[in-house]
Amino acid sequence: MTGVQTCALPISRGNHGQSVAFAARAHGLRAVIVVPHGNSVEKNHAMRAFGAEIVEHGHDFNAAFEHAKALAETRGLHMLPSFHPLLVRGVASYGLELFSARDDLDAVYVPIGMGSGVAATLAARDALGRRATIIGVVAERANAYALSFAAGKPVATNSAGPPADGQDGSGSVWASAESCVGAVCVRT
Repeated sequence: MTGVQTCALPISRGNHGQSVAFAARAHGLRAVIVVPHGNSVEKNHAMRAFGAEIVEHGHDFNAAFEHAKALAETRGLHMLPSFHPLLVRGVASYGLELFSARDDLDAVYVPIGMGSGVAATLAARDALGRRATIIGVVAERANAYALSFAAGKPVATNSAGPPADGQDGSGSVWASAESCVGAVCVRT
């Protein structure tokens, strides 16, 4: 990103936004994070504490994403997707630590927001040759992944309702997670 003065994160409920804001500040960049209306006040506060400008727009991730694309165009910002292969590699570090410490796990439950965590956990498991079953966990009212696993193909939903922090599932983002057993819903 040589010469880039500002980064824009298209969509985040907070975890990815916090990491981008932290990294941007450490490298002298400015982060602009687009979040949907109704996002976690605490996570918005944390992103601002790392120096990010928070832009609230839309009722879900898809609306926030469309607005982020428009902002990137009009303000000359760099889009930094929340499901980028390099991001998944970085997120896989926790899976590598887990599977390195415990090679005898039968199952690992992983929360699914946009899918980078479950994809990273699968990659870490496979890289270390572990046998653990990976089970995604989604909020009952943010169940696009659960529906997608059941259907065997990406399924979009109209709304995630008020999701658990970091979990949306309202779009048709689909991780390459064929080896994930599926997703279970939990009440939020």
